[in-house]
Amino acid sequence: MWLKRRPAGAARLAAPPAPAEVPFLKGAVLIGLFTAMVFPLVGLTLLAVLAFDLLILANIPVLKRAFS
Repeated sequence: MWLKRRPAGAARLAAPPAPAEVPFLKGAVLIGLFTAMVFPLVGLTLLAVLAFDLLILANIPVLKRAFS
């Protein structure tokens, strides 16, 4: 269905750009921190995904274009 409604010239299958202001970001961060404290493996997973995003995806242009 997205293929029929996609913007003209959109050639990639990616999420739309993030809004400038996210209203529930602080709450989501607090929930993530609390969950990471209660379940340490969740915290390690969140750190691993964040590190992968910052170190790998941000520095390889092909991956950056595919996932952004």
